[in-house]
Amino acid sequence: MFKEYLAFIPFLILEKTYLFLPRYIFNYILKFLINLIYAKLKLRRKVVARNIDIAFPNLTDIEKINLIKDFYFSKGSFIQAWLELKNKPIKKIIPKIVTNNLRQLQEAHAKRGMVIVICAHYDYFHLPFLLPYYGIPTSFFAIHHSNPFYRKWIMDSITRFGGNVIVDSKKNGFVLQKELTKGNSLGLAVDLNSISPTAKFENFFNRPASFGTGAYRLALINKIPLFFVNGTYQNDQKYIMDFSAMITDFSNIKTRQDRLATLDRLVADFSRKLEKIVTKQPAKYFWSNRRWKTQPPGYTNPYQNL
Repeated sequence: MFKEYLAFIPFLILEKTYLFLPRYIFNYILKFLINLIYAKLKLRRKVVARNIDIAFPNLTDIEKINLIKDFYFSKGSFIQAWLELKNKPIKKIIPKIVTNNLRQLQEAHAKRGMVIVICAHYDYFHLPFLLPYYGIPTSFFAIHHSNPFYRKWIMDSITRFGGNVIVDSKKNGFVLQKELTKGNSLGLAVDLNSISPTAKFENFFNRPASFGTGAYRLALINKIPLFFVNGTYQNDQKYIMDFSAMITDFSNIKTRQDRLATLDRLVADFSRKLEKIVTKQPAKYFWSNRRWKTQPPGYTNPYQNL
């Protein structure tokens, strides 16, 4: 825990000087900090290595080491992008945003009055914070984080573009439903290890992973269109948000059994979609999370000896 606090403090200082430093100096300092985290602090490196062992068991030792390094150093551009979205004038950010299938999302929102948008901790997963700018009032769930600095970063980023912050609580389901009754859409990251009694196990890289089902259940019960969004960055300094509909038509869901079957399908679809995305560029996934911590009977926690 101390390492996480220690690693974040330099970035807080860097944020204060981001708008004033020449870009080449900023990039040099950022690279130095990433080197510090990887080489000296070794922040969550054992967890990252274990996750990569699980996901890509056929890689050689050298390939795994290179992937671990790529993971850490890719976070330099992630932090730079976050600082840009959090601090630059909005009128300078929007021209850099490229959206795919945004019209479909907007049409679903116009028809139903709200949508639920889910994402994963892959690459620039904070890009959906811009949804309110595109005419979709959205509440984002700010999950509890042990580092209060990081938590504040998230909350400030959400509110900057007009989003509402949903504070983590023991009554998350009730709070999320309340946001829907207000007419707000929801933005949720759904790929973290879930300990909820309603979670479902689905294979993710050939090992069971516990997926939270709250977003899917809310969509099915309230018949609200559900979309997946993936935020990425291109070398030509363009941010891309790809939207894809997971379910928009509820006409064939008439019974509880129909809802449960659809729920299973949606969780499986999300897992396959995410696995396909991660396989293409694995360094961009957030391997520092204990994705496979909760396991079904017969499986052991792969992190118990770390």
